[in-house]
Amino acid sequence: YPYDTTKSPAYELTFGLQVYIVCVTAFLNVSKDTMVTTMIAQCHCRLKLIGLSLKSLCQDLHDDKSMSLSPNQEKIARARLRDCAIQHQTVLEAAVLLQNCFSAPTFAQFNVSLLIICVTAFQLVS
Repeated sequence: YPYDTTKSPAYELTFGLQVYIVCVTAFLNVSKDTMVTTMIAQCHCRLKLIGLSLKSLCQDLHDDKSMSLSPNQEKIARARLRDCAIQHQTVLEAAVLLQNCFSAPTFAQFNVSLLIICVTAFQLVS
């Protein structure tokens, strides 16, 4: 520091700043973890919705007596299936983007946390 941190009021100001910075850093770490988890959950929900759309693809198109579709109904079913395929491809692209953006930082954060836990445990034992 460019000043003497052992004298009052510099000591209190330095201590307060360090406490503030630690709190901000902890908040940012939690925010990043929450954001990644939320984005993964969003991809999961989007895939579930596509699955539900596929299950109900022809549900309202045919009557209960006949299991066949008319040419017009086939066209509607084909359009719905195409929409599901496009949505699925969009979700897969989002998942790849998510993986490319956050794999390395999350892995690094995990390793740093592991190192901190190991060093703390070593200090407790010795």
